[in-house]
Amino acid sequence: MTSYAPMLCHLKHQNWNPDMIYFDNETIDLTPSYETQRLFSKYAGDKFVDTKLSVDTEGMTEAGAADITKRVAATVVVDSKTGKRYLKVVNVLPVELQLVGPLPVELLFVEPLPVGSLFTEPPT
Repeated sequence: MTSYAPMLCHLKHQNWNPDMIYFDNETIDLTPSYETQRLFSKYAGDKFVDTKLSVDTEGMTEAGAADITKRVAATVVVDSKTGKRYLKVVNVLPVELQLVGPLPVELLFVEPLPVGSLFTEPPT
């Protein structure tokens, strides 16, 4: 990240809504955007693996299929020190995805977060 401006915000002095961390004198609230950045940086890997994601759009209109493929993304990275591969999937659809196929990667599952939800405790 190159700027702290969209990252920190006092709860009583909100100017805009892309902030990642909200705080006051007693609490720290972390947004889903913060959690996403934390997870992606912690499991960054150092080598990118060419990744292709296929979405089953059978029975959908062309517009519906195009909309779904814009709302789901995946990448695989490798940590060359440990040899672990990490699959990162972003799903902004209102439904869960089923992953199918050989997955020789370390899967990291995180509970879905409702849009606009805040945490009341910092992550470990």
